[in-house]
Amino acid sequence: MAIHSALVHKHSLTGHYSSVRRLIAALAQALPPDTTVRLTFDPGEPAQVDFGAGPDLVDLY
Repeated sequence: MAIHSALVHKHSLTGHYSSVRRLIAALAQALPPDTTVRLTFDPGEPAQVDFGAGPDLVDLY
């Protein structure tokens, strides 16, 4: 409803909410599914490291 409302107010959309809903449903079906891989190991067998960026830590002392 928020997308339809924004389209009406910002772009003077004259279409109905159901049209926007059908479009978004079609776009959602075109996306690939979320994929997850479950890793199963015995305790202590693997070691995993996340090299992603974390929050900035500031040492105040």
